[in-house]
Amino acid sequence: VMLAVSQSDVFISISHPEVAGGSSAELGAAIMQHNQTSRPKIYMVGAYNKSVVFYFHPSVVKVSSISHLLRELKKGITNI
Repeated sequence: VMLAVSQSDVFISISHPEVAGGSSAELGAAIMQHNQTSRPKIYMVGAYNKSVVFYFHPSVVKVSSISHLLRELKKGITNI
């Protein structure tokens, strides 16, 4: 997981009503990597984005839908 996260530019997590332990660990790894290198850019997609403390980290960008995520990613590409 850490190797994949450390080589990523973007980390996307899809929210679900039931939190899985693995997804929280991966998100924590992404946050740790982001704190060290300012990447990956981290997105939480969906309405169930309040059940885990990691979701409130300042590096996590919450978006409501995949279409909202795509708009955010497009903005990031045009700002490079």
